[in-house]
Amino acid sequence: GIEGAQLIARIVYETLQANSQQQSAIAIAKAGLDICQSDRFIHQMHQVIQWLEQLEDNRNISISPQDVRQVLGNGMTATASCATAIYGGLAFKDRPFLELIEFIRQIGGDTDTIAAMAGAIWGSDRGVEAFDPWMIDRLEQADKIHQLGAQLYDVCRS
Repeated sequence: GIEGAQLIARIVYETLQANSQQQSAIAIAKAGLDICQSDRFIHQMHQVIQWLEQLEDNRNISISPQDVRQVLGNGMTATASCATAIYGGLAFKDRPFLELIEFIRQIGGDTDTIAAMAGAIWGSDRGVEAFDPWMIDRLEQADKIHQLGAQLYDVCRS
């Protein structure tokens, strides 16, 4: 669990940094691979990188939700959810947020946790401006969440 949390945090950090350094999704995923220690996470991150390379090389290719579920997982443990979230957040970073959410819904399993992690990655790339206002307005404690997000963003940029 700790390694999974560190991996998600590293990917979010790298995604925030990538905005100013023009890094690709593949470079971000490779930075996450650098901190992996367990064989399971190493194998999963290699798969994420391979799929991202395939997507970059050929936009007509499609990695299905079933592929992701079968290879990376969709469960409650870190090893069955973190790489899935990383793939989703990075593969969909240039697409609408609701497409990401629909993809994760189709993966099934622990969708709320996977979507939260993938959303953190997607949001760290796109910023709050990329969300439709109706999504933000419906959140409980939206002002507090926005304030915390802005503070985190400022810490990462300093």
